[in-house]
Amino acid sequence: MKKFFLLLRFLHYNRSKIFIGIIFYFLSIANCFSQSGWVEYPAITNRVLTDIYFVDAYTGWVIGDSSIYKTTNGGVSWVRQNYNYITSTSLKSVKFLNVNTGFVAGGHHSGYYDFYYQYIFKTTDGGNNWYNIYNVQGSANCFINNIFLIDENTMYITCEGIAGMWATTGGVFKSTNGGVNFNSCVSLGQSNSVVFVNANTGWATAYFAADYGGEKGYILKTINSGLNWFELYKDSLQLATKFNKIQFLNANSGFAIGYRNSKTRFFKTTNGGLVWDTVSYNHTKFNCVFL
Repeated sequence: MKKFFLLLRFLHYNRSKIFIGIIFYFLSIANCFSQSGWVEYPAITNRVLTDIYFVDAYTGWVIGDSSIYKTTNGGVSWVRQNYNYITSTSLKSVKFLNVNTGFVAGGHHSGYYDFYYQYIFKTTDGGNNWYNIYNVQGSANCFINNIFLIDENTMYITCEGIAGMWATTGGVFKSTNGGVNFNSCVSLGQSNSVVFVNANTGWATAYFAADYGGEKGYILKTINSGLNWFELYKDSLQLATKFNKIQFLNANSGFAIGYRNSKTRFFKTTNGGLVWDTVSYNHTKFNCVFL
């Protein structure tokens, strides 16, 4: 009891000093916490930008309409990196394995009915030099819209296009020689997203639509490095879900986003994709999910 009263007397005579000390403590640590909200940086170009990728808090790349830009200070400033191609390009996806080795991929319509260009560029020195390692000039039936890297040799791409009697084309393709050539993995119409949590286990989206065959939306899974895929989700309603992005945190927890009938659809699974919970929004403003 005596110690308790002594503590009260100490607090009574020193409360002003304690209060001031607490204020200085919180002021001193205020800058240690992340600040809320978004800070807008000056525009780096008037061209359309389509994808961004950071390897750490400071070093990242952004790509788009015939453009590759790099930052080494967290996006405060950007430097344009040069690459060569026979015509203007539309870059869609950028991924890096580390600060030195990375890939950008894309494609565009060739101007001849249902023919497209496809191209992939690689760097091994942080983007100082880019080399065209994959090149289809106008004879493809789709363009590359996404790339996912397992390692420097093994990668997956997804493609989308339209051919013939307005039928979606594309799918998921795999390379085991660093992007020199690719083999088809999934051919259920166009695909927009593929993700792996390890070398064996991955998920992909697909969408088929045609004037003569209605629509179908898919989520697929592989457990043997893309050799075989099985359907986790499929809707074949008159208006099917067109998935834009799929993302998995681990072998169980995953998310996907797409749209159907002018509504955004958000998907979540906690068992590897066997069961999906969905939420719908009355607009199509949401296009991507990243965790």
